[in-house]
Amino acid sequence: MQFLTARRWLQFVAVLHILGGLTLPLVVHTRILDLYNSFNTGLFQAIHPGLTAPRQSAFDLGLFGPTIASWGVLFLFCVTALFDLRRPGAWWTLFLAVMAWAPYDALLSWQAGFYANVVLDAGVLLSILIPLLHVRSRFQAISSGG
Repeated sequence: MQFLTARRWLQFVAVLHILGGLTLPLVVHTRILDLYNSFNTGLFQAIHPGLTAPRQSAFDLGLFGPTIASWGVLFLFCVTALFDLRRPGAWWTLFLAVMAWAPYDALLSWQAGFYANVVLDAGVLLSILIPLLHVRSRFQAISSGG
């Protein structure tokens, strides 16, 4: 596979992940995912008779862990590479990565009454956004020749 072809394919896969991730919370309680959810519920009850909501919730949260770790790996790379690049587009990439997650996650958590997650989201958001906003001018200065 040629370099450019591989790059375009991986960019396409990344965009599909972005669209899927932003769409998933909107469709989880629709008929679109009823079959998937029914299958999973039946499978879990067959494997774990007497499955309780806390056990299911613990599994779901545990399954989400590798996704968080993967986002962290990618964010670490982006911060490292884009701070070296220091172009306005680089700053916006970091900003948009955080804004695609935090407000959406917090809103969904608030609507579900999961207020502890709203507090957690706010803390993580501030720990990223405060330093990111603080260095924004450094990204613009490099691109304008300064």
